[in-house]
Amino acid sequence: MSAQGEEGTEGTLAEDGLLLLTGPNPEREHLALTFNSEPTRALRLDVVSDSRLPRGGPGRSPGNGNFVLSHLKARLVPESTLLPQARFVRLDLPGENRILSLAEVEIISGGVNVAGRGVVTQSSVDYSGPPELAVDGNTSGVFSDGSVTHTRAEANPWWQVEWPTEQIIEEVIIHNRTGPALEVRLAGVLLSFLDDDGEVIWRTGLESVPTPALGFQPGRDPLLVPIQKASASFSQADWGVENAIDLRTDGGSGWGISPRQGSSQRALFDLGFLAPAGEWTLELWQDYGSQHTIGALRLATSAAMGPMLALESSLRKIYLAADQDLSLEDRSRLVAQARATDPGLLVFQEQIDVLQVELRALPRTKTPTMVALASDKQRETHVLVKGNFLSPAKQVFAAMPAAFVRETSNPEPTRLDLARWLCSPDNPLTARVQVNRLWARLFGVGLVRTEEDFGHQGSTPSHPALLDWLALEFVASGWDQKAMLRTLVLSATYRQDALQDAQKADLDPDNRLLSRGPRVRLEAEMVRDQALALSGLLTQKLGGRSVFPPQPPGLWQAAFNGQRDWKTDRDENRFRRGLYVFLRRTTPYPMLEIFDATSRESCTIRRIPTNTPLQALVTLNDPVFHEVAVALGRRIVQEGGLGSVERAAYALRMIRLRPPDPERVEIVQQLAEAEEQRFGEDLEQALSFAAPKDSPLEGLPEGADPAEYAAWTLVAGVLLNLDEVLVK
Repeated sequence: MSAQGEEGTEGTLAEDGLLLLTGPNPEREHLALTFNSEPTRALRLDVVSDSRLPRGGPGRSPGNGNFVLSHLKARLVPESTLLPQARFVRLDLPGENRILSLAEVEIISGGVNVAGRGVVTQSSVDYSGPPELAVDGNTSGVFSDGSVTHTRAEANPWWQVEWPTEQIIEEVIIHNRTGPALEVRLAGVLLSFLDDDGEVIWRTGLESVPTPALGFQPGRDPLLVPIQKASASFSQADWGVENAIDLRTDGGSGWGISPRQGSSQRALFDLGFLAPAGEWTLELWQDYGSQHTIGALRLATSAAMGPMLALESSLRKIYLAADQDLSLEDRSRLVAQARATDPGLLVFQEQIDVLQVELRALPRTKTPTMVALASDKQRETHVLVKGNFLSPAKQVFAAMPAAFVRETSNPEPTRLDLARWLCSPDNPLTARVQVNRLWARLFGVGLVRTEEDFGHQGSTPSHPALLDWLALEFVASGWDQKAMLRTLVLSATYRQDALQDAQKADLDPDNRLLSRGPRVRLEAEMVRDQALALSGLLTQKLGGRSVFPPQPPGLWQAAFNGQRDWKTDRDENRFRRGLYVFLRRTTPYPMLEIFDATSRESCTIRRIPTNTPLQALVTLNDPVFHEVAVALGRRIVQEGGLGSVERAAYALRMIRLRPPDPERVEIVQQLAEAEEQRFGEDLEQALSFAAPKDSPLEGLPEGADPAEYAAWTLVAGVLLNLDEVLVK
C-alpha cells in the first residue's frame, strides 16, 4: 500500500501494516491510498492511536488529536478484462425526494443495442413518463418531445431492464434529460449489473453527470465503487461515520471521534456486492480544516461482511478455533472486541459514556459508605445481661434467621448472604410483602391488612391464593415492580366502578371482598404535589437540598424558644415536590401531618387515613393551596377561552380528566359570574385575593381585571377540593 496527499502528506508503511502519515501538516488534505486486493465486499479502516501523534492521535490536529474524514471515494481497476454477464441492468438514484428522468439507455452486447429486447420497469411513473421511453430509440432529452421517463419525487427511485437470459455487457450509454438545471438531477446515479438470482455482480457510480450522454465500458473503465453502509466502533456526536459516505463535499460534515482521542477506532464500509480483484485507489477527503487530518491508519479488505472483518488479525485464529479449545482469556478478548465493535452494543456504550460524564459532574458526597471490615478487625458482640454494656455474657456471631433458614452454604454468612436469602425464590415472605404493599397503594388496604406485620400478630390474607399467585408472578418477572403495577391496574378488579350500593354496603362495607373499585384518598405528599402540578407551578427539578414552603408563622419560634426560624423559600424551591419538604420530628410540616403523614419518629409502613375538618381547611386556606388556586385561576383565564362557559368547561376537563357534563359546567359558570360581580364591588379585596403579597405570584398581568382573576381563583380553589380530585 502507498499513500500520497495533494498537500504533500506522505506515508511510511510498517511491517504490521501501520501507515504513519508524515510530512507537512496541512489545514486540509486529499489523501490517496493505492493497494491491490482480492475480490472484496467490505473495507475496514482503522485509525490508530500512536505516541508520535499530538495527544496520541489518531488525528494530527495539534489541539486535540482529532480528525474529520469528510468524504470517502473508492476507485477500482479490475484485474480481469473479461466482460460481465448480466440478466438485469439497473439504475438507482439514492436519496430522499429524488426524480429519475432518462432520455435513453443503450446497452451494447455483441455490438448491438439490446436494451429494447428486455422488459423495462421503474419505481413509479409521473408526468406520463413510463420506463419504455428510455428504450424507444429516441435520444432526445427534451421532455416536450415525449421521449423522457419520469418517476415521482420519492426516496431512492430506480429504472431497470430484464432479459430472459444473461447478456454480455460491452457498454452502457446513458442519455440524460436536458434543460436548465435539469441534468444535475442525475447526480449520484448508480449503475448495477445483476445475475440470474438478482445479486449485484458489478456496480459503479459515474465520474460526472451525463451532459447529455455518458458511456461506461466494463472492460475498459475503472469502477467508481459506491459504499452502501458504514459503521464505526465510535462516532462523535453529530459527526457519525455515515457522514463520510453522503453526497456532501463541503467539509461541513464527516466522521470524528471526540472525546475519544488517544484511542484507536475502526470504521467498516460495506460495498453491498463482491467487487472483483484489482487495484484500488481509496481517496480520503479531509476538508474540515484546522489540521484535522488522520495521522496513522491500517486498511484491510474482506470478501464477506461479518464478524471476521471487525477482528484484529491476532484474534482471527481465536475466532475460528473450536469452542472447546478457547481459554478463558481468549473468550474475554473476543467479548471485549465485540463490545468495542458491535454497532448494536455501541449505541448503549455511547449512552453509558454520556451518563458517566453526567455522573462525574455531580457534586461529591461526603457521606461514608458502610464497608464490611476484615474478619480479624471486626468487633466482638456479646449478649448484655439486662441490657447493661458493663455486664457482657456469651459472645454471639452473625447468622441467618434459624426459623426460616435451616442450612447455609456459608458457615460465616455475610450481609450479601442475607440479601441473597431475602431475594431468593425460596423465601416465602419478601415477594408477598412487596406485592401486598403495591396492592395497598392502589386499593387502599392490602390483601393482608397489617402491611407492617406478616407474623402471628398480623391479619390473615383476605385472598391467600391471590397473594400467592401475585408473589410468584412478581418473582418470575425478575422482581419487576412496573410490570406488577401494570398487572394490577389492568385487572378487572381494579377497573370496577367505585360506586357502592346498599347491597354492597351491607355485605362488604370495607370492600374486603373486592366487590367494587377502590376509592382511596391521595397520600399527604400527593395531595400537595397534584395541586401544584394542576396549577403548573410544580418544579420538576430532581435532587438537592430540603425546601421550605410556606407554613403558619411562629411554629418554630415556639418550638425552639426563638432560637431557630423557618426561612420560607421564594424561588423555584417553594414549589418542589413534598418529598423535599424539610421535616423536623419535633415540629412536622403541618399540612403533611394533617393529611396523616408521620412525624418520622418511628418507622411506619402503613398510614391510617383519617377524615377531619382540618383537612378541608388546609386545602381551602393554606398559603400553599391559595397560591395554587391563584396560579390555576390564571391558567384558566389565559388558556380557557374568552367566555365563562368555555372557561368552566376547560377547567372541569383539566381537573377531572374527562369531558364535562353540561350541568356541572353551568354550576361552575354561575359561581364564577356571581363571584366576579361580588369582587367587582371591592377591587382592593379582589386584588389582594388574586395577587397575594409576599408571594412569587404578587401582581397581576398587565391590563388584567382584578375581579375576573379573583373570581376564577376562588373557582379554582373550589375545584381543587372536589372529591374527584382528592380521591383516586
